[in-house]
Amino acid sequence: MILILCDLRSRTGFVVEVPGEEEAVYVSGDTVHIPEPELDEIGRRFRIGTALLHLGAARIEAFGGGELITMDVIRAATLTRSLGARRVIPLHYTSWEHFTEGREEMSDHFAEAGLAERLHWLTPGVTESLE
Repeated sequence: MILILCDLRSRTGFVVEVPGEEEAVYVSGDTVHIPEPELDEIGRRFRIGTALLHLGAARIEAFGGGELITMDVIRAATLTRSLGARRVIPLHYTSWEHFTEGREEMSDHFAEAGLAERLHWLTPGVTESLE
């Protein structure tokens, strides 16, 4: 049995817990409209092993003058610390023109923040275990 905790109204993402497992998986929402106290609560309530974060700092001029519509690396590093996640898997950050940050920016910022060892890059089409 897998327990999925989700609040669709806040778009903060959701937590997946498997009974008997020590760590949960957090999947971020794909927007940045997230009140910080809600994010901090996730890290307090759950032991997050892996965080799947929608990144890329997407910006579309037609949607509010170029404001962020997905998370940037600064928010991702802050969220990683807040969650206490030991592994972060960047998602949804490439292949579209509206993404303004890629793998290089993410790697550089996580290194500057002392979090480089937490980044885990997936290879499309390759199955990996999250053990």
